[in-house]
Amino acid sequence: MPVERADLGEYDQRLVSADGVVIGLRSQTTHSPGTLEFWSKAVANELTNNKGYQLAGAEDATGTNGRKCKFMTFHYSLRGNSMTYLLAIFVDGQGVLLAEAGGQGRPGPEATAGNPPKPAQREMTKKKGNRQ
Repeated sequence: MPVERADLGEYDQRLVSADGVVIGLRSQTTHSPGTLEFWSKAVANELTNNKGYQLAGAEDATGTNGRKCKFMTFHYSLRGNSMTYLLAIFVDGQGVLLAEAGGQGRPGPEATAGNPPKPAQREMTKKKGNRQ
């Protein structure tokens, strides 16, 4: 279901699943796109150094179209709830594409940076006593 907000900010598309997982796509055209390694490090540094996220894993991956990407898993806390943020970064000659998913809980050990959750595995556990 699309998130109905006039101010999507930097997002090209933002949706929410029936499980409450927010899914977003952002693209940024750059004059000097840099490499996948550069953008992966820059985004990870921003999230860990300035936003309070903890990097849980990072893996090189290949998209279904054959494009190389970096898949990263982060954990963070939001209003006392454990949250997980999954991020895939793609870089081409024109810019950077970020495919993101985030929600409450932490996926099981089978859902790591190198093995993103499949639809049947994406049910996230909720922390007892913490409801928004």
